[in-house]
Amino acid sequence: MSTESTKNPSDTSMTDLSKEIGIAEELCKQALEKFKQVSIDRHSIQHNVIRNYLWLSVTILAAEFTCLSNYFAPVADIAKHPCPYIILALSVMSALFSLCTGIKAMTGTSVIDPSDNYVEMFDYLTANGYLPENHFALLKKEISTIKQSIDEAYEMVHKRGKAMRKMNRALLFSICTGIFAGFLFFISTPT
Repeated sequence: MSTESTKNPSDTSMTDLSKEIGIAEELCKQALEKFKQVSIDRHSIQHNVIRNYLWLSVTILAAEFTCLSNYFAPVADIAKHPCPYIILALSVMSALFSLCTGIKAMTGTSVIDPSDNYVEMFDYLTANGYLPENHFALLKKEISTIKQSIDEAYEMVHKRGKAMRKMNRALLFSICTGIFAGFLFFISTPT
């Protein structure tokens, strides 16, 4: 059995690291592509969906306030038929909840930038002459930083996803209760 085949691949003192450096550079590129997909592409998609939900929330609120202003009755009539007003108030609160949730979900996020120290990296690699060990160590650190950034970006994607689901339920509830309140207004209004 030769000593060449039993040598530990992580022992960098006696091996040529060009293959490992090539693999690490390729992994670094793939990790940066994944980071871009999660932090930019998915964020953009979610941002557009939340924006649409915000417009729907505002439209529902405008319709409900228009309904209230057109059919707002004296206190005696509200006391006589309170159900449509109570249901419409629930609808308004649900649309407001959706609006506030969407605004909160669209606020800026802080994700670690995976590659922001290019000058330091260059200086580290060229300060005392090029050493493959330094290059490999730097790539390992970079891959670790990118992984941490991807994890944080996924966490933000999941938080926005939860907010979007809350908005969806609140808007569905608001639409249904608003339509039902409108139906009750017409039933309770004498012709």
